[in-house]
Amino acid sequence: TRCRRDAHTLLTPMASHSALRFHGNQDLRLESVPQPVPKATEVKVRVEYCAVCATDVEEFVTGPHYIQAPGTTNKLTGAGIPMTVGHEVVGVVTEIGDSVTTVKPGQRCVFCMYACGNCFYCKQGNVPQCDSWVVAGFMCDGGLAEYMVFDEVGVVPVADTLDERPGLALCEPTAVAVRAVKRSGLQAGETVAVLGAGAIGLLLAQVAKAAGCRVIVIDMRQLSLDLALKHGWCDDAVNGSSEDVPTVVRNLCEGSSARIPLDGPDVVFDCAAGQGGETAKIAISLARRGGRVVLVSVYGTPTKQVDFDSVVGTEKTIIGTLSMGRSDMEEAVRLMVEGKVDADPLVSGVIALSDVIGVGYKRMLSPDKDFFRIVVNPRLPNTGEPAGIEALAGLYEQGKEPQPEAEPEAEPSAL
Repeated sequence: TRCRRDAHTLLTPMASHSALRFHGNQDLRLESVPQPVPKATEVKVRVEYCAVCATDVEEFVTGPHYIQAPGTTNKLTGAGIPMTVGHEVVGVVTEIGDSVTTVKPGQRCVFCMYACGNCFYCKQGNVPQCDSWVVAGFMCDGGLAEYMVFDEVGVVPVADTLDERPGLALCEPTAVAVRAVKRSGLQAGETVAVLGAGAIGLLLAQVAKAAGCRVIVIDMRQLSLDLALKHGWCDDAVNGSSEDVPTVVRNLCEGSSARIPLDGPDVVFDCAAGQGGETAKIAISLARRGGRVVLVSVYGTPTKQVDFDSVVGTEKTIIGTLSMGRSDMEEAVRLMVEGKVDADPLVSGVIALSDVIGVGYKRMLSPDKDFFRIVVNPRLPNTGEPAGIEALAGLYEQGKEPQPEAEPEAEPSAL
């Protein structure tokens, strides 16, 4: 397949590049492999930044879950392991396949989930509901590498007004927040509570503010609450470790809209992923009668019994949401261009590929929770071979899902 390339690529002979490759459970290797060559419908990108997500840690420690199982290949991409990981990516196009028409060399871009395109769900625009979808780093090589390729249908250009910066790698979790808000049916003027102010929660708070809503952020880390208040991402912040959350939230909501008295938020988003679904139960208890609860988290462990009569008796609606599609990513980019979402303050550090496990994963599993997103710059010099699973000793229980962004478990009356 012939490719169209930018001037930089034309002057550079085909060579190898560094990539962090998943070979199996607890087996990530930093390898020098041939640079990918785009097929007719693919785009090759020089990776600028790739953020490390909680899902990446889970895949390494207890996977593969989303990554192709050993001995299998994805029916859309044909890829299998070993596979380059990393799905929160921003980069600059260096080559395009002959059939590509929507992007050109030199453009900055981000990546969204895509699927079969032909089924009932895809035709409705509900890509995450398709039973055959593709995310970079899980179903094909991802962005923890110097270069990657991805099918044009999942490549979203970024406006020239957005210069290179690590925060653009968070377009992907911003798009996840956009989809969650869409699925909630959020209307301007409504009151929203965001339970869990990690990176996703704080991005979701910004998207809700951009939609014209009043936002209450709830977390057990004062660091998160201070950041949200400092940047105006919320109207009120509640500390679950020192305040009676149900009482405080109800007091904040009472009389806050035309529906007086309002006994809780119109919409509660659970972004905390409390073990056993504890935070989901809390979210349900906080929502007003007739309100909506959106489960944004991936819980990883069986959910403890929910009092379904409390849902039926108050006519609450529970909504699940997963990942995002192209329209969600395009909206996320628009919000960043307009300055309505600012992900830069959520970048807690920039590391090299060789430090992903020993620095990135280790910090994410740390009980201190003094960070938001760790971002990788593949152009930084590597310090040697990446650490192995031994670097994470004592930070997770063998056989259990790690929960890097979960808040400490608490009784509903306390959180």
